[in-house]
Amino acid sequence: MPAEEVQLEDAQVETLVSLKKESEVSAWKAQNEHHKIFKPYFEKRDEELKAIPQFWPIVFRNHSFLSVSTAAPGDADALKALESISVQRNEKDSREFSITFNFAENEFFSNKSFTKAYSVVGDKKDTPTADDIINFDPERDLTTTKVEIDWKSEEKNLVKKHPRTLDPDNEDVDAAGDPGSFFNFIAEEKDVLDIGPIIAEEVYPNAIDVFMGLEDGVMEDSDEEEDDEEDPNAEIDLEAPEKKKQRKN
Repeated sequence: MPAEEVQLEDAQVETLVSLKKESEVSAWKAQNEHHKIFKPYFEKRDEELKAIPQFWPIVFRNHSFLSVSTAAPGDADALKALESISVQRNEKDSREFSITFNFAENEFFSNKSFTKAYSVVGDKKDTPTADDIINFDPERDLTTTKVEIDWKSEEKNLVKKHPRTLDPDNEDVDAAGDPGSFFNFIAEEKDVLDIGPIIAEEVYPNAIDVFMGLEDGVMEDSDEEEDDEEDPNAEIDLEAPEKKKQRKN
């Protein structure tokens, strides 16, 4: 029986709403604790990953969204100097975070690091209300600021050479124009493509899986997809490794 066919008293509706809010607040508290628990691991992991050659450039290349976001000419060359990434969370409210990108010496810019910080808009509270948590929308309620890039020359200025061109009349930013260079994300005042939240929530925690090709978002050759259509009468080799199937976003 659909819920709308059940006649509820006002008090019963209030009970359901109250329980829903309690659930959302509990989930928010659990998320805060989750990040605190994993913080020492990620700090240790980030140090040890520095010994893996080209770890983060390969992660960017393997992830379907980031591979498109870094497809402008020059982006891949600049990102070869990306040595490490770290994500720091506000321990009182993990919705707020910052991402630091650390670079080796390179031909494009003088900066050794860039930090993009994301804050929840509105009044600053140590503990948000249940309504704040329930109604939270990262696209609307997270704000960031631009970071100055010290380009070594105009010729190396990837933001100027490959600007982000978006159609202001098209509300779908994914289809609104050329995303341009990845470094527009660093230099712009707004993160219009939500690159920061995607890195913080999806890519950074699962970086090893993305690097190894085990995580959603990894692109595979279409030939391998065709090979997945196996002959049911073929002899099975029990010692052969299982074929990896393409995952969908």
